[in-house]
Amino acid sequence: PGAAATPTTGAGSQAGMQEVVIIAKDDVFEPVSYTVTGNGPLRITARNDGQHVHEVEVKGLMPETKLTPGQSKTVDVQSVEPGTYRIYCEIHEDQGMEGELIVK
Repeated sequence: PGAAATPTTGAGSQAGMQEVVIIAKDDVFEPVSYTVTGNGPLRITARNDGQHVHEVEVKGLMPETKLTPGQSKTVDVQSVEPGTYRIYCEIHEDQGMEGELIVK
């Protein structure tokens, strides 16, 4: 079961923008699968809740981002095409630190 993205509201957010928060723990993403709908704007936040440094990338949407423990990084994507996007940590990929972002 994946985490559903929720539309954001408030100052500075675009109408219809969805948000997904990718949680990096030590050598796993929690949850592993994230799902959003539509091909509109998307705010992706990667957050390191682990004790190790992670390099999180959402292939084609968020460039490789080095995160120290407790650090987060947010990227706004103007338009996301439907499909499945691979999430992985460059450092811990061999340990199985991968996930997916599904855009319906």
